[in-house]
Amino acid sequence: ITNFFLAPILGAIFPLIILIVFGILTYRNLHLMTTINDQQQSIPTRLSMWERQITRMMIIQTVLNVSCTLPHCIFLIYTIATVQQRAMKSLNQIYIEYLLALLCAYIVSLDFASSFYIYFLSSSRFRKTTKMYLKRLLHLGNDQVTPFNISASTVPVTGTKTHNRQYRMVYLN
Repeated sequence: ITNFFLAPILGAIFPLIILIVFGILTYRNLHLMTTINDQQQSIPTRLSMWERQITRMMIIQTVLNVSCTLPHCIFLIYTIATVQQRAMKSLNQIYIEYLLALLCAYIVSLDFASSFYIYFLSSSRFRKTTKMYLKRLLHLGNDQVTPFNISASTVPVTGTKTHNRQYRMVYLN
């Protein structure tokens, strides 16, 4: 019974309380930093934009965390409530409960996998940084096309200079 009592508290309620408390503290700290910065400067700075992005990310993360953890918590409470009737359950009911347990575990795992996508969708700075690193990783750059003529030939030629400083010749007809 101790296991059934502590599982919803340690697995669902306690992490949500910690997430909400630290989210509120982070928001207050960012808001205080922005307020002090705005008092020192009359022009709104990047800090207020950063505060909005962080606040948006925290709100989305908290709502998603609550949405993903709540089904698991409800299933744990249901399991605790029906533990006395475990021997009397039919095979179909056991299969349905097992399916619900797997579904709840899948929903909880979505919460852990979603952080990257939340940050990617809600922060333009994160998108720019990710785009820059992907370009660097895949060696994608902006190619510069510079037309030039070679006097020895009569065919016009266009050279393409890539980021590796190599030239590709394209003959124009």
